[in-house]
Amino acid sequence: MTVQVYHRYCRITRKSLSAKTNQRRCAIVTKTLDYLRRSNEENHQLTKEAIETALLLLLEQKPLKKIAITELVERAGVARNSFYRNYSSKEDVLRIMLKERFAQLASTNVARFQESRQAGLLGLFQFIAADFRFYQLLLAEGLRELLEEEAYRYQPMAFEEPDQQTYYRNRFVAAGITRVICDWLGEKDPQSPEDMAELGNQMLK
Repeated sequence: MTVQVYHRYCRITRKSLSAKTNQRRCAIVTKTLDYLRRSNEENHQLTKEAIETALLLLLEQKPLKKIAITELVERAGVARNSFYRNYSSKEDVLRIMLKERFAQLASTNVARFQESRQAGLLGLFQFIAADFRFYQLLLAEGLRELLEEEAYRYQPMAFEEPDQQTYYRNRFVAAGITRVICDWLGEKDPQSPEDMAELGNQMLK
């Protein structure tokens, strides 16, 4: 191998190694950024869960209006600015919690309603029963309207509406079911979800 050929070989080798090194560096940076993104998302979710849990625990002890933001964030173990990055007020925490719960319900129970009214009603009452205390706390805080709004907004999604008459009928039914749910939450000895679904199905026949 001549000296010229050798030097040319060395230059090509250095370029090749440099390109491979840059590729590895880029891959490392990409993985690091992806990890940080996931870490931030996880921290964001953990912060929200801490605030929500702390608020529900405090609501077992005192009314919402007597809970200070400082007390809430101290109980949650998060910074005050972390609260305001996620929520605008204490009421906003409950509002978002409610919306997220009914979004979860809609993702699973709309299909059940369309298959069978009995199955849909059962899924709805079981959903409420699974977090019964949360909904009772909403009512105790005078947030019945908020609960009624979300429960009503969800239900028409579960029914087919081929014409205007059916459209209004479905909303009439949804309003009635929503009122029944709120009354059920206020009962001292509430009936089981199965009994409520059966009762509702009988009334809608």
